[in-house]
Amino acid sequence: MPLHVGHVALMQFAQSQVERLYIVVDNLPDAPISSEQRIAWIRTTMPEAQVFYLPAPNPQNPKEHPGFWNIWRDTMLALLPEAPQFLFASENYGVKLAEVLGASFIPYDIPRNNYPISATRIRERTYEYWDYLAPAAKPDYVMRICIFGPESTGKSTLARQLAEHFDTTWVPEYAREHIEAHGRVEPSDMLMIAQRQLASEQQALTSANRFLFCDTDPLMTSLWYQWLFGDCPTELEALAACTHYDLTLLTDVDLPWVQDPARYFPNDRLRFKRDCILALERNNRPFFVISGIGTTRLHQAVTLVEKAGESYFARHLNLSK
Repeated sequence: MPLHVGHVALMQFAQSQVERLYIVVDNLPDAPISSEQRIAWIRTTMPEAQVFYLPAPNPQNPKEHPGFWNIWRDTMLALLPEAPQFLFASENYGVKLAEVLGASFIPYDIPRNNYPISATRIRERTYEYWDYLAPAAKPDYVMRICIFGPESTGKSTLARQLAEHFDTTWVPEYAREHIEAHGRVEPSDMLMIAQRQLASEQQALTSANRFLFCDTDPLMTSLWYQWLFGDCPTELEALAACTHYDLTLLTDVDLPWVQDPARYFPNDRLRFKRDCILALERNNRPFFVISGIGTTRLHQAVTLVEKAGESYFARHLNLSK
């Protein structure tokens, strides 16, 4: 745990050698990553294989139980649809396990020459070993950063600049696309706009490199609903409340106003900023204010992202929640 490129290479090698591939996911008590998440990663990566999960924890070392190998033999034969002919592994335990199962052992890269990595090292230093994560696992480790704030405060520019700086992707504001396409926005559009904003984020996660920068979020959509139409619908408020970001950057109103068709309140940015702060505090969203002109603004944001990223990637990410 987590799934990495060495696991993927082993599974793909095994798939190339057999008619039917069975992949067994171990059952580990107090695992830092849930079994459901691990199985989902494998099924995404190996759609043609059948994935099985041990119904209960087995001993992990022969010293733990005198019947270690018999337990594993009986568990595996009860779990699989048929007795395996071959057993593929990148660990030496595969020799004995294959023997007790009556299978031929096929080793793959036991010295770790092709992929010199372990899941433990990735879990402990995710940022450093990012490139070793399996593609299916990466979206669950991406740090999501929301750029939040009033109109004409450089949110889109900052999101794009941060994405370029960190060699990753960013998610533009879907509301702007909607307004530019239709020339207006109606109350009935707002929930759809928030939902499509989140759908765009979900899609962007698949290509993000460690960080994903999001230009606005459903909480901002709910705030705009209040400014444009009055009381916000419960469904939109609920969507805003349950959407999580790992860092929020609030852009200050120290940039000059630039008019465009998707902007409405040139004289109310300070009041809008106050409402932004109240909305973030009401939803228990910690945030940092980004201010300054030109490169000062970007450098301030980069410093905050780097500092928050160190903390985010330094801890073991518990994906079981």
